[in-house]
Parts: sequence; C-alpha cells; structure tokens
Amino acid sequence: MASEPRTSLQGGNLFAEATHLRALRQMRLIKPADRGELVRRVLLISLVAWLPLAMLAPGGFFADIAVHSRMLVAVPLLVAADYLVLPRLEAIGRYLQASNLLAPSQGVAFAGVMNKARRVSAGNVTAIVLTVLVYTLTTILINVVPASAIPAWQRGAVGHGLSAAGWWHALVSLPILLGLMLGWIWRLMVWTWFLASTSRLGLCLLPSHPDRAGGLQFIAFSPRIFVPVVLAMATVVAGTLADRIFLAGESPIGHEVTPVATATILVLIFMAPPLVFTRALLVAWRNGVFLYGDLAARMGTRFEQKWLEARLDHGDNPLESSNFSATVDLYGVVANVYGMKLLLVEYPGLVLLAVAALLPFAPIWLYVVPLGRLAEHLLGALF
Repeated sequence: MASEPRTSLQGGNLFAEATHLRALRQMRLIKPADRGELVRRVLLISLVAWLPLAMLAPGGFFADIAVHSRMLVAVPLLVAADYLVLPRLEAIGRYLQASNLLAPSQGVAFAGVMNKARRVSAGNVTAIVLTVLVYTLTTILINVVPASAIPAWQRGAVGHGLSAAGWWHALVSLPILLGLMLGWIWRLMVWTWFLASTSRLGLCLLPSHPDRAGGLQFIAFSPRIFVPVVLAMATVVAGTLADRIFLAGESPIGHEVTPVATATILVLIFMAPPLVFTRALLVAWRNGVFLYGDLAARMGTRFEQKWLEARLDHGDNPLESSNFSATVDLYGVVANVYGMKLLLVEYPGLVLLAVAALLPFAPIWLYVVPLGRLAEHLLGALF
C-alpha cells in the first residue's frame, strides 16, 4: 500500500511574522528581502527607545547603567533573536515533518498542529492581548514603585510626577522592552505546546536508536538555541543590580543569590519544553525492554546451547565463528534500549544556558569583589 503524502505547511513557517513587523514593512522602514533588516530594526528600535531619553533627560541619565543595558543590549538581543532563534526552531519543525518519526497517517494531523502554532504565535489578537498586558504591567509599576526608587532623571521637578524623559520611558521605552520579553515568553509557550501536541501523535520512536533517545536527541539540543533570549533577560536583571551597587552604593555582599537565582530560573524555564516527550519515551522504553529483552534472551539461549551446553565438536572454530560477533552486536543494540533516556536533557546545553545567564553579572562581580572572595561567597550561597 502506498504511503499517504505528507501535507505541506501553510506558509512553511512554524512562527508567524509579528504584527508590528508587517506594519514596518508597509511603511517601508524594513524590506522583506533585505539582508540588513536586522541592523535596520536594531537602529530603529534604539532610535525610538533610547535616543529620546538621551535628548530629554538631564546628565544623570548617562550614569544609569540599567537603562543602557536594557535599551542598548537587551532590546537589540531580543530583536536579533528573531533571526537567530526562530529559523532554528522552524528547522526542527520541518525535520519532524519530513522524518520517519511520524507515521504517514499522521501527516495531516501534524500539519494541523504546525498551522495552529503559526496562527497563535502572532496576529492581531495576540498583538492586542500583549499590548494590553504590557501597558497594564507598566501602569502597575508606575503606581507601585515608590518615588524614591525611580531614577532622578525620570522624576519631575515638582511633586512626584514624571519628567518628559520619565513619561517617554514609561509610555514607549519600557513597553518596548516588556513587549519583546513577553513576546518571547509567549513564543516559548507556543513552542512547548507544539512539542506537547506532537508527542501525542503516536511517534514512531526507535528504542534501539544510537542516540539513546528514541531518535529525539535533536530536540534535546533545542534549549541551547534560546541562548540570545536568556542572555537578554539576564542582562535586564544584571543592569538593575549594577545600579544598586554602583549608583545606590549598596554592598555587593548580600546579593550573591541574585545571579544564581536568575540563572536557575532561566535554565529551568528554557530546558522545560523537551521534557513533554517523557511519557512517549517511557512507553517506547517499556516496549523496547520487553521486545529486545526477549530477543536477547532467545539469542543467548541458542548461543549457550551451541557453545556451552552441548560440548560437541561441530567443526567450528570459535575464533572464526560469526556467532560471537552477532551476539555481541545484538547485545550492543539491546544495551542502547536499556540505556534509553526518559528525559530529553542535554547537559552541555544546560551549562551553556547557565553561562549565558551568569555572563552579564560577571563584570559587576569582577570589578567590585576579588576573585577569591567572590568564589567563597558564591559557594556559601550555594551550600
């Protein structure tokens, strides 16, 4: 029986283009096939988010490490992630569609999952919801944060109102940062949903696969793709800590937990999506243990009957017999089954995420604390 053709994806992408990007294209501020689109977007968003602050704020603005790290480092990194992260995630989706991990009969269902992920990843409804959420969070921050905690360049000359720079920061710059961060959190949720939906399609996992993950090890590598996003989010936290140490004069001792907690939270969040395959891997492992275990037992029984129990001279030379190599080869395959991973966790990738999360804090600690003392306090915070 001929296999069913695999249904192609509508648009060919897992993630749809964001609404604001379509608007920028319509205004011809960026071009669809322009290789310099990333540079144009970074320059444009910096002009909108940072330059007006520099023009409106007094001199104290330039000493604010947090705002520069957010607008000149984190925001460009989150924009660049569109070009560094999304294509690699979409490549995984295309590989899943083209591979033998999906039965031909699941082609239509998988295409439906891909298309739904694409629809909910962006669009007018998503843009409206994120915009409302961003400005709701901004309003809460304005009303909750005490005036004394607001940088001087954001405060007005009279009362507790905001300066012109403060209002631009509250209405434009901060929402841009929050919008980009929430946009990536939403994409991570869509990615997790996509993987979870795929795991329920009855994957054709191979327990004896040499990757010891049923053929899914390539998905275990996916968390490291999010390194630019992790680096950007950690930069936001590190910039705030730098302000408290360098501008507010707080002692760095007592803040050792901040980088460790930031790295732990970010690593846990971005390593989580591949874990949705745990149930499918467990089912494949159980079936593999039963089937391959029985095959190994039958092979071992025949091997022992011929070479150990009969004790007859069959004219075979053990050094020349293929029985030994065949048995060793089979047992190697069975060992792959018994050693199959039940959690799609790739430890070098987790280390890479942790390094990306800790890297923005390194200049702060290396500047204010001797290396030996820093190691001592970090170990104390961990243990």
